[in-house]
Amino acid sequence: MSEKEHKKESSDEQAAVISQRLSLRWKVLQGVGAALIALSVMVEWPLPSDPSVPATQSLLLVLGLLVFVAGLFAERCRGFQA
Repeated sequence: MSEKEHKKESSDEQAAVISQRLSLRWKVLQGVGAALIALSVMVEWPLPSDPSVPATQSLLLVLGLLVFVAGLFAERCRGFQA
């Protein structure tokens, strides 16, 4: 096998590994986002004693939505690179 073929094969393997890692990353982001949304909806959170502190339920819901959307965005960006 020539050196040129070896480099091409090596870069193909590296691209496959990077693609696998990116795929795992957006799946984890979506899973964490879904878990945060589920926590905000299913758990009975007490009202905060300090009115300046946001309610835990709304905070987790917003945070979960942001993380979930980041996972969707990462998936879309990966699709454009492929």
